[in-house]
Amino acid sequence: MSKLHQLDSFYIKTKFKYHKKLKEEFLNLIDQMPNIRYDTITKSDYNSNTPKTYEKFFYYYFEEVLNEIGRAIKSKDVEITSLWFQQYYKKDNHQWHTHPRVSYSNVYYLELPESEEQTQFFNLLTKKPYSNINIKEGDIITFNAAMPHRSKILLSDKRKTVVVFNSNYKGITL
Repeated sequence: MSKLHQLDSFYIKTKFKYHKKLKEEFLNLIDQMPNIRYDTITKSDYNSNTPKTYEKFFYYYFEEVLNEIGRAIKSKDVEITSLWFQQYYKKDNHQWHTHPRVSYSNVYYLELPESEEQTQFFNLLTKKPYSNINIKEGDIITFNAAMPHRSKILLSDKRKTVVVFNSNYKGITL
């Protein structure tokens, strides 16, 4: 019989230093993408075969962020396995889920109404969500991809836009 035991974990919060400078350009590139609904999210390219207008932009400006995350977890070799955006409008949400076949999930908060909760994590031991982590627009959070998480119902009239990418970091230097 399997039983859960507590083991400390972590998440990484990184401030994207070019956020204010590049936000509008990033959003303009995303606006060029087709309007494809994904589940209860108004616009996303998660399952789309359409070329990503923002992909080269992302890799160019996020290389420094990827290296910074790698330093935090003592690894230099990063692989991005997938990249997509999600735009939430009032009453949109994303139910509890995990990201299989990767080590880390990463969420960049490109647009985040101040009054909204961010990504919420679920504690399998207590069977309750963790308390709110302090995330602001322009932040990137990196966390164990097997951690159940969700985006609660958006109550704001303002749009929420996230860029999500899954990653594997190989090799550790302790």
